[in-house]
Amino acid sequence: MRVTHIAIILVYLFFVGIATKIAQNRTKKGSDFLIAGGGMGLGVYTALTVGQWIGGITVIGGSQRAYLKGISAGWFGITIAIGIIFAGLIARKIRKHDVITIPGLIGKVFGEDAVKIVNYVLLLSFVIALSLQVVGGGTVLSVLFPEIPPSVMMLITAGIFTVYIYVGGVWAAGIANIIHIVAMYFGLIMGVILELKNVGGFTHLQASLPPYYFSLTGVGKLVILSWFITSATAVIGNQPQLQAIKSAKNDETAFKGCLIAALIVAPAGILAAILGMTARVLAPNMPSLEALPQLIVSTLHPVIGGLLIAGLWAAILSTAAPVLIGTSTLFTKVFYDVDSTSDEKLLLAKARKSVIAVAIISTLLALTINDILNGIVFANNFRIPIALGIIVGLYSSRKRTPKPVIVSTIIAIIIAAACTIASFDSQAPVLILLSSLLVYWILK
Repeated sequence: MRVTHIAIILVYLFFVGIATKIAQNRTKKGSDFLIAGGGMGLGVYTALTVGQWIGGITVIGGSQRAYLKGISAGWFGITIAIGIIFAGLIARKIRKHDVITIPGLIGKVFGEDAVKIVNYVLLLSFVIALSLQVVGGGTVLSVLFPEIPPSVMMLITAGIFTVYIYVGGVWAAGIANIIHIVAMYFGLIMGVILELKNVGGFTHLQASLPPYYFSLTGVGKLVILSWFITSATAVIGNQPQLQAIKSAKNDETAFKGCLIAALIVAPAGILAAILGMTARVLAPNMPSLEALPQLIVSTLHPVIGGLLIAGLWAAILSTAAPVLIGTSTLFTKVFYDVDSTSDEKLLLAKARKSVIAVAIISTLLALTINDILNGIVFANNFRIPIALGIIVGLYSSRKRTPKPVIVSTIIAIIIAAACTIASFDSQAPVLILLSSLLVYWILK
């Protein structure tokens, strides 16, 4: 059985390798590596955008939360989709600026003093986000190799997406994501059909779980509100999203791609939630993070199970790749101004070195994480005041003091840390949004 699963994953990786080779042929200079030379078409651009949000965040994290709380976990994918639409609405304004980083965009209005804190805070946020993808990928592969420590599977996952991003940059992320998304959706749809059949149909699923598993607010209204706040602001303040928008060949592509991406992301969260619920019925006493992949391997035909495992792993890689390219761009900016350089060869060399450094740091951090969805919400909290800064900056006609950005970001870090320590995670986004709005109003 395991041989079949491995063979399917190897075939899948073969196609990823072909995508990487195509990307390599298109990556000749630094701007190709970071923003595809501004020539990405609608299909690849849409795949690049979708991939940022459906991996460990929506699919694995969503099924994990649904295992514990039910169908309302699907709200996370919906709130992400709304955030992507917001990003599409401001894409035209973003493309008017000659920068490729969020800190660079902030600096246009709030000055260089705001750039440094934004760069470091975003770098921390995205290192955490990338670590969560490594955790998700390691969890999926560990099902096939239970005798091997999960940490080894995390290293394998990180190694694979690091190699193809190092070779092909943002082109590799976009082209490979077409393969990832097809594999993921095939896996999700087949998984829902077959696992619902295994539990005896939807009626039996309802009879086997408590009523709150089918409540649209089962996770809690405050949790859903916090997801909406963090998702909407996370997409706007998302470095990989900005690079995707700058990669699009024109304004129309940037806008349409976001709308299409939103329509693809939202159903993925709902399908993942249903799978998490079936896992609760068929494997009620397993750790929530491992339940879904374990269920697939143990209850389905090896070929079907292998395709579903490949689909879950594809979801991880589809997010990890653009997040790695975005995080490495921020890492490069710490040492080198990627927003104003004209030395394309030097930029390419430094960007590739940053890919390796970020991958190592994120993999080490991944060894300490055990809750994907809570982890991503924590990381996204840091982006709330930065997203407000972007909106103010895009619609401002004059230079502004850096104080609102600096003060609101520091307050956000304090609130996020305090709420995490006190186990008030769902309150943090609301408090951070209110405090950030107050700071921007007082210091305007």
